[in-house]
Amino acid sequence: MGIYLPYFPQVKYPTVSNSRHRRASNAEINMIKENISNPEILVIIDLAIQTAMRRGEILNIQWQHISWTNNTLLIPETKTGQPRKVPLTAKAVTSLRQLEIKDLGLVFSVKADSVSQAFKRACVTTDIDDLRFHDLRHEATTRLFELGLNVIEVGAITGHKDLKMLNRYTHLNAERLGEKLKNLQE
Repeated sequence: MGIYLPYFPQVKYPTVSNSRHRRASNAEINMIKENISNPEILVIIDLAIQTAMRRGEILNIQWQHISWTNNTLLIPETKTGQPRKVPLTAKAVTSLRQLEIKDLGLVFSVKADSVSQAFKRACVTTDIDDLRFHDLRHEATTRLFELGLNVIEVGAITGHKDLKMLNRYTHLNAERLGEKLKNLQE
């Protein structure tokens, strides 16, 4: 028998903030990649940084959903239930082409836990503290803004439907913003 907790509409329950603000530097990403031997996981890391896709979305990529001519990737099933097309950067395309290209089927054979475990092991080996695979999605989202894309464009790529959640995934660097403003005033 479970515990019954009454609902009181006038009572304000505390909110739990589990948002993260960890950014991954290029040096950290390179050190992690140097300590992973599985070529599929290396491509998965590249795709996470280049596309802001979730781990599950990356692992569910099928060859037939990649448009090599348009440099796009269709994600037919997403966390939000809405399919979306993700533009692929030149680096993302180059990474995918490192794999044996097929006409149909899953691109990756590794399991989600294997990706997370390999990433975590590489972080431990390289003394990188407090970095998780999902932080790459935050990093990629922030980098899209730093490239100059607007809110609508970034939201279309990441699949975020509201500004509040997109903001949660964006961790702009104050120093870079300062440089941008300095250049605007000159």
